[in-house]
Amino acid sequence: VNFILFAIISGGIYFKEFETFTLFQAILFVIGVVGVFVGLYYLVPEDDENEDIGMDPKMLQDMARVGEGNEAHGFVPKFDPSRTPRSPTFDDLEAP
Repeated sequence: VNFILFAIISGGIYFKEFETFTLFQAILFVIGVVGVFVGLYYLVPEDDENEDIGMDPKMLQDMARVGEGNEAHGFVPKFDPSRTPRSPTFDDLEAP
């Protein structure tokens, strides 16, 4: 908000736009600036104090149990170096 207000005012001063304002233009200018800030107010997301941004306790318990015999159920992937991807090289390219 401060940056936008500073940019509006400093731009008006630098380009000498305020020197030739009529009363009507000044009133519309102020209404326009207020409109920008009202729009900015509506764009900012609301803080919901009741919203829990943490993880679900059940999910944390399930994550803590990984490795306690859950390998048979497929929760912990086995590391197989022969299946790890490698970066392509020029040898992988086919000649036209």
